[in-house]
Amino acid sequence: MIGRNVTTGERANVQALFVNSGTLETQGVDLAVNWRAKQFYINSLLTYLDKYDVQDVKNGAVVHVAGTFDRGGQFDYKLNTTLGYNFSGGKTNVGLTWRYLPSIKDESASRNPASTVFGVGSYQEFGLFAGISLNEKMSLRMGIDNLADKQPPIYGYTVSDHNAEVTRPDYYDILGRRFYAGIKISF
Repeated sequence: MIGRNVTTGERANVQALFVNSGTLETQGVDLAVNWRAKQFYINSLLTYLDKYDVQDVKNGAVVHVAGTFDRGGQFDYKLNTTLGYNFSGGKTNVGLTWRYLPSIKDESASRNPASTVFGVGSYQEFGLFAGISLNEKMSLRMGIDNLADKQPPIYGYTVSDHNAEVTRPDYYDILGRRFYAGIKISF
């Protein structure tokens, strides 16, 4: 795919064609539940991954990465739930959020089932929130994220290597407990 100058041997042109020779097959189910009984409500989203198979090159080995950190993290399932209550009149609300991630293997386990690199155990995080509508034009909101100040898990270490200090900020909270407040004003 590299054309050479017949006199000098230098590169004359390169045909860099895009070739999609690998494959990716995924299968799973997303289930959302939104339930309300007067002032109380539950919103929950469950994502279940049944299969995530990749083949890097044509005729290469098919790698099963579901349940590992390979390809950005392919959890077997994830759960996000919000429980809330709207007080009479609908001007005040409170709620609790819950995020759950099951245990997951290190990415090396997808290509080597005998890998000795540790994955991560299950992880859950809670939050509280509240809001109040002062009038038609002004409302306040406040809350606490990572209510229990859950520390992010460390992954990617072996029995002989305890110096790993790596986490995945794309899945685990690295900021710790934090408070927030906001005001919304309409003109």
